[in-house]
Amino acid sequence: MISTKQLDNGITLNVEEIKGAKTISCFFAFKVGSLYENETNFGICHLLEHILFCGTKNRSSEQIKEDFNNCGTIFNGSTGVYHTRFYIKNIVDFFEKSFEIMADMISNPSFNKNEFIKEKKVVFEEMLRYKDIPNEELYKECIKHFYANSNLKNLPIGEPPTLTNLSVEDVKKFYQENYTTENCIISFAGNINFNSAKKLVEKYVKLNFGKPKINVLPFTKSNHTIKSEVVQIQKAVNQSLVKIFFVAPNSKDENYFPFIMLANILGGGTSSLLYKHLRDKLGLVYSINASTLNNYNSGALIINFATKEENVTTAINEICTLIKKLISKGFDTKLLEIEKLKAKINYVSASEQSITIAGSNNIDLIENGEIIPYTTILEKLNAISLNDVKRQAEQIFKN
Repeated sequence: MISTKQLDNGITLNVEEIKGAKTISCFFAFKVGSLYENETNFGICHLLEHILFCGTKNRSSEQIKEDFNNCGTIFNGSTGVYHTRFYIKNIVDFFEKSFEIMADMISNPSFNKNEFIKEKKVVFEEMLRYKDIPNEELYKECIKHFYANSNLKNLPIGEPPTLTNLSVEDVKKFYQENYTTENCIISFAGNINFNSAKKLVEKYVKLNFGKPKINVLPFTKSNHTIKSEVVQIQKAVNQSLVKIFFVAPNSKDENYFPFIMLANILGGGTSSLLYKHLRDKLGLVYSINASTLNNYNSGALIINFATKEENVTTAINEICTLIKKLISKGFDTKLLEIEKLKAKINYVSASEQSITIAGSNNIDLIENGEIIPYTTILEKLNAISLNDVKRQAEQIFKN
């Protein structure tokens, strides 16, 4: 049973009760992420996410972690393009304690200056770690070009120049303006009913009342164009990493599910067409896959592989040849049915885990304003035809 309601204080509360479950999971989400930053505060959402783990008016940074550990809480936070989220999971007996700690962390941050300086250093170290991973560095550079005319070009992790200039006062002001009741969605899933969840929220969550300063952009149907270009990074690595980006539908588009099936058929695993052709048949790569992006004004299909430098052109030509042949000859019914079955199994499996349910419902409310039942998703998957997938291939690969 799923219940969603905006409470009198403005917080949106969502609860999916799973009778007989032994755990409860909860996601706190705030509709503010890197999309809503500007040139002066780029990276502030990510930094704030870190700062909220650095102590409250009631607990030190060490005490937060110790209290979570003492009751066995699974917890973490993440910063995205549209939102910043925090989650907890625990067995029923210890869940209220876990919730109280997380609510204290989010409601009562101390913004201690010494902790702020220390955590800034931690975020710089995180940036350096990603810079040392060629695949991450290449992805970041590709995103900058793919979304050149949008704030989507800024990944949530931030950049050293703006992070250096952010003060504890800047972060505190940003928190006060955006971590408000009407910008907060709290989703529960597991052995808890709506009334019990409501009591926990009203007892422990004390946010600034009212609307956030930032106007949240609507998650609209795909509308994005790019100019074709090549991005290159010179680095001392043993293989050349390659990412090929194509404009694709996002989840608001009626073609979204046929697009996902296309991506899976092309590069969804060891039985995919790209893997079987470039690795199994030609031995050009160790691995190759197709990943997807789902952003508010555009999705993306990304073909990823790595190979020796002298094989790059051959591999790209083989990919192009395979795609052209696929479009001209059509798709195999058996392949589509297998991918539909795998997708359905994934959705059904996810619907049995409290942390996945809470997280998925949370995202649905942020992006769609309502929960999309997995039964509706299964119906959409069942309705996909070979012609639907072929049309998507023609559209996405036309350039």
